[in-house]
Amino acid sequence: MATTVQRITKNFAILAAAQVCANLLALVVMLYLARTLAVGDFGLVNFALAVLAYFMLIPNAGLPLLGTREVARDEARIKDYASTILTLRLTLSAVSFCLLLLLAAVLNQPLETKYLLALYGLCLLPTAFFFDWVFQGIQRMEFIGAARVLQWALYLGLILGLVKGSEQLLAVPLLYFGGISVAALFLLVLFIRRFGRPSFRIDLRIWKDLLKQALPMGFSFFMVMLYTNFDTIMLQFMRGGEEVGYYNAAYKIILFLTGLGSLYYTAIFPPLSSLYKTSLEAMRRLLSATAKLAVILVLPLAVGGTILARPIMNLLYGNRYDGGIIALQILIWVVAVILVSSMYGLSLIASDRQNRFALAVGVGAGVNLILNLALIPLYGLMGAAIATLVTEVVVFSLVYRYFSQIVSIPLRGRLLRPALACVGMAAFLYFCPSWNVILLTALGAALYFALLFLLGGIERREIYLVWEQLVPRRGSHG
Repeated sequence: MATTVQRITKNFAILAAAQVCANLLALVVMLYLARTLAVGDFGLVNFALAVLAYFMLIPNAGLPLLGTREVARDEARIKDYASTILTLRLTLSAVSFCLLLLLAAVLNQPLETKYLLALYGLCLLPTAFFFDWVFQGIQRMEFIGAARVLQWALYLGLILGLVKGSEQLLAVPLLYFGGISVAALFLLVLFIRRFGRPSFRIDLRIWKDLLKQALPMGFSFFMVMLYTNFDTIMLQFMRGGEEVGYYNAAYKIILFLTGLGSLYYTAIFPPLSSLYKTSLEAMRRLLSATAKLAVILVLPLAVGGTILARPIMNLLYGNRYDGGIIALQILIWVVAVILVSSMYGLSLIASDRQNRFALAVGVGAGVNLILNLALIPLYGLMGAAIATLVTEVVVFSLVYRYFSQIVSIPLRGRLLRPALACVGMAAFLYFCPSWNVILLTALGAALYFALLFLLGGIERREIYLVWEQLVPRRGSHG
């Protein structure tokens, strides 16, 4: 178990460092575009990205996650999986691109919006060559991290150099395509150097078998994407690009935070897939530690984000985006729910229960659709944010219930002490509203962890245990 934990710690540290850098670069891109483009044009960019996300699901269709799981279980078949999945994803990418072009042609939107969708559609083609799933399966996270940093660093450089205002709106998707293409090429070269050149293998029987296994995951991701992006699309049609701009200014912060949190789950998915086959008790211990860590981190994030929403938005976007403050105050709780729920959802997939996960997110998508249709016409972006939060709570309740039938990882006993520490932190933040937001965040976090330690929420032996795993003794092997 120690070796597994050390490997997870190493992979998480590598991927976290790279992804923090990539996420910061992505955030800078969006902040720059939000300040450079008109609010409505910034909304159009996010609308096009939301539509693209649905079409990206076709070449993915759960195949990368399936490939990761199978590679983690049998590394000897890497090249076979890579060749077959590459050819299948290329075929699906071409189909998806044609469908997106058709949608852009018939959509009742201005010509500029149609062009924006078509240009973003080009990004579908290089995604087939993303071999990040292979390197995740063999737990070489440094390659994944390097590709992500390369993609966003190149994109940011191009954006800063070429986009000076709304006049260059149509250049934005082309520059995004350039960043993705270079990152895909980087991973392809690494794959060839390590495993040899993949072949283009067309085997309808194998394709059918892969899709049969992957489609429940693909359906799950489609449902997740449905309730992740449907609010943006609904806001575009019901309220217009400006409200989409306000909403997505807040939502980009949420995506940044959930992206950071998901790094840990990316690191533990291969070991979870293996432990399910070898030791349920070891799996339970790993997930029990994860649950405690998740609760300790997400509660102060949500409470602090609610109180500091206005200064955070003003710091990042300026007063021009004050219309998105209420969305951030609601959506920050979505981060908390997602980062706990993800543990149970990903564990279902690692345990070959992808059908259960698909059912949970399918129910969530239905709830989200109904709530968005009911709330957005009445409350605009506030209604969209409420719909998203309720959806995530519903999905969490279902995946928690389903995974408890395999391994019980209760949360109730882990909530009290972090909640009490949050009360003290919240009082401090509320009564110091005029201080610098960065200083407030640092002091609030320090106060929270101090209170948590005094309340016994963090034990001294746990600190030593974490330290030993992060810094193994000299001569140990991980």
